[in-house]
Amino acid sequence: MSFESHFDSEADLRRYEALLEMADLMVHHRSLPELFVDLAKRLHKVTPVEFATFSLYDPSKNVMKLHIWEGRELAPVPAEAAIADSPAGWVWQHQEPLVLSDLRSDMRFLPDLNFLKEKGIRSYCTLPLTTAQKRLGALGLGSTQVDAYREKDLRLLPRVAELVAVAVENALTREALQQEKDRLQMLLEVNTRLVSNRELEQLFPAISMFMRRMINHDYASVAIYDEAAHSLSLYPLDSPLNQGIVAADATVPVCETPAGSALLEREAKVRSGIQHRERIP
Repeated sequence: MSFESHFDSEADLRRYEALLEMADLMVHHRSLPELFVDLAKRLHKVTPVEFATFSLYDPSKNVMKLHIWEGRELAPVPAEAAIADSPAGWVWQHQEPLVLSDLRSDMRFLPDLNFLKEKGIRSYCTLPLTTAQKRLGALGLGSTQVDAYREKDLRLLPRVAELVAVAVENALTREALQQEKDRLQMLLEVNTRLVSNRELEQLFPAISMFMRRMINHDYASVAIYDEAAHSLSLYPLDSPLNQGIVAADATVPVCETPAGSALLEREAKVRSGIQHRERIP
């Protein structure tokens, strides 16, 4: 009996081969954009798809971030969608597939569906991207055909989504490990510079350089505590908004700044909504 005889059709064989290729992607080291493009190209062999979205939940904003593929490359910037107003958000919340057979007659999720209809998409299938450890997001597949996703597709596509979820989780884990490695390397470099150089005029520019590499910020300064005077000497670092905010070697009482509060209470302080003329350092 030939290998091909185990399958009902050539299309089934292509689907099986695409699944094997997706499984292979899980062990390769790829960034998320590269992974999404490779996955989208293979999805085309499994089911009708001219448009795909890889949606990941962003807990910092409580939104779905949509990485959109329209046949070649990903859109350069992920779109954002509210949980309650998008197919991806609904699927992420309810953890079950959602099939919209004809977008012209469906009145749900209108902002997202109007966008899809503008792209010529007539039917849309969304599946949860979930692993044993985490609910990651949702996989969206769009076709220019009405009723493109039928019972046979819905038996296969949840398995596809499981493979995609594992591949995405692996990529996210690799990115997190690389970011942690970079942070530890920066700390090591800062520590080496602190030990080898005690001149403030040379030390602070070096610290500023390390911070720009690892932390997005518009303002930064270092506050040195003078125990005898019970005050802080402020040294602005090289940041975009530092000019004019605080003079070099400015001195302020400990009790009047967030830096002083952090020093006295020995814990990190986060401020939001800083008012005009309020002391920042």
